[in-house]
Amino acid sequence: VPPPFFSSVLGDPSNPRPVAVFAPRGTGKTAQRLSVEDQSRANKDFLCITYDEFGITSKAQLQSIDLSHHHTQLTVRLTLALLAHLEINSGSIDRLSKHQRQVLLHCSRAFLGDLTQQQYAEALGSVKTLADKGGEIWAKYGGLVATIITGLLKKVGLDDLTIPSELKESFERADSLQYLFAQLLQIAQTLGYKSTYFLIDRVDELGQTSQNSAASWRLVQDMLVDLSFLEVPGAGFKFFLWDQIRPYFLEQGGRPDRVLTHELRWTPQDLRKILQRRLEAYSEGRVNRISDFLADDCSDIDVETLVVYLAAG
Repeated sequence: VPPPFFSSVLGDPSNPRPVAVFAPRGTGKTAQRLSVEDQSRANKDFLCITYDEFGITSKAQLQSIDLSHHHTQLTVRLTLALLAHLEINSGSIDRLSKHQRQVLLHCSRAFLGDLTQQQYAEALGSVKTLADKGGEIWAKYGGLVATIITGLLKKVGLDDLTIPSELKESFERADSLQYLFAQLLQIAQTLGYKSTYFLIDRVDELGQTSQNSAASWRLVQDMLVDLSFLEVPGAGFKFFLWDQIRPYFLEQGGRPDRVLTHELRWTPQDLRKILQRRLEAYSEGRVNRISDFLADDCSDIDVETLVVYLAAG
């Protein structure tokens, strides 16, 4: 059951804009994210990457999180997504210019070579457009991550490409991350995607952020207030956030005039529909009202409405 604003969350892949959905816990943020993922698999209009594993292992690390950390995490996922696309779609490497191939090769070596198996599995699993193809790639090149990356580079025809020393030095500059990220987004478009969606979810579900709205805000703050990051061409950032974060967003640099914001509030009619559809799903279509479980002389009781109001929404 989509909320009334879901079409604007999904947006236009040809002209994506950043969106933030604020909602209480348990009210459907992740369900919306999953719906966006489903759209990406069904239409293949946009490359879809979910960012809900943030590489945070301690509260001390959380305090030092900056935009560079998120940029790196997203670059890892985007690089692996592009390699996976090239592996699955034989011959698509021919669409890329020499410079684009050099960028992809550099990012593969610079950002993927030191991944642990856990990090590799998380990054590959975050590429939702490819669905179960990621598991097939894991099985095909299973083993050490270095072996997997070497196998992928060879399969897509990048293993024998050279990068001139001057270009390699420019790629390795401290300020090159933004350039490389933007180039990877262009590569995705060259391969046929209108844009790349990044879905940021489960911000308040880490051990370091659970029950702590300030810590949750700290985790995403640098992304949500940096317009040059949010509005990079070819990217659509979709945030699914705890509603307790919204005051921080409004008070500490958030730009609702540039980041489309929504607050999720279900009407009683919506909740009745959700309840009925859930009953249908779990009964394989045999039941769609709670009253179907009641004795005949109780059939005039509107149980769905009672449930919605007694549960306070």
